[in-house]
Formats: sequence, C-alpha cells, structure tokens
Amino acid sequence: MVSGYQDGTFKPTQSVTRAELMAVRLRAAEFGLSARGMNRDLVAKEPSKTFSDTQNYWAASIFAQMSSFLLFCFCRF
Repeated sequence: MVSGYQDGTFKPTQSVTRAELMAVRLRAAEFGLSARGMNRDLVAKEPSKTFSDTQNYWAASIFAQMSSFLLFCFCRF
C-alpha cells in the first residue's frame, strides 16, 4: 500500500500529505475488496467532485475518485 516515491526513495520520517494519505486509503480499500475475493474496483456512491486547489496536481484524479465513495462511518455512540 505504501510504495515510496517515483525516484525510488522512501521517507518514513517525512510528514504525510493529504494526497499521499488518499492514495494509501484508495489502495487499502482496493486491497480490502481483493482480500475478500471481490472485484477491486470501487463503486461510486455519488458523483465525483473536483477541487480547485488540486488542479494540475499529481493526485487530482485520486481526490476526485475518492470523493465519490462513502468511505467514512459516522456512528452514534
């Protein structure tokens, strides 16, 4: 789920950006489906959103893709 950077480096003490976190969450969700013998493709629950601060950013498609899934559980305690 964590593969490091394109230049082959891995920086475990560096802060994680929101883009990196979303990439890991996407891979984790895909892995979870695959581990249960299901299709790895996540099914969109709502239309994807675009964010003005991520245009022309390497993770823009990840943000848009992840915005269409209901991955969070808001539970009452």
